[in-house]
Amino acid sequence: MKDIYTILGEIGLTVPEEKKSAFDTAVRENYKTVSEHDKVVRARDDYKSQLDTANNTISELEKNKGDVASLQSQIDTYKQEKADREKAEQEAQKNAAYMARFEKLHGERTYTNEFTKNGVFAEFKEALGKPENEGKSDADIFAALTKDRDGIFTNPNPGVDIPGMGNNQQGSYSENDKLSDSEFYARYYANKNQK
Repeated sequence: MKDIYTILGEIGLTVPEEKKSAFDTAVRENYKTVSEHDKVVRARDDYKSQLDTANNTISELEKNKGDVASLQSQIDTYKQEKADREKAEQEAQKNAAYMARFEKLHGERTYTNEFTKNGVFAEFKEALGKPENEGKSDADIFAALTKDRDGIFTNPNPGVDIPGMGNNQQGSYSENDKLSDSEFYARYYANKNQK
């Protein structure tokens, strides 16, 4: 996933440093990433599925009005589904609260990819529950998780490809490349002394 500043840079636009904070706020308020959109779509689909299940359950209950044992079994199943759904919603709310805390910690750094970000987030959630981290700030826990670990964040100063020396292209060699060191130096000094 590309950073918004990278996308703007690719089309020749730059945001001045003094306006980046206001720009970031405006983008967060008005636009969502594809992954955030997909999460909302999945949640919507989950709720639709739950509604369909509830409607099917009601239909089955209507069919079996006379069968008390079957009716009780379906009621118990429906109660269990409701309890599972409520538990999942609580878990999702707790997860969203953890994510809000986590999102504040990386600062200007960008994760190498979503997989890495999700992995660090999972480690962060796990670390929050450990007794040895009790009383530590989120920033301290995050710093301990990411300290001295390569590959979590993109390099703000990426490397540059440097071509090799000489004209050694497509496997071709000059005559000097085929000589041993002693033969090369002998020719070099012979040519130098002739000048």
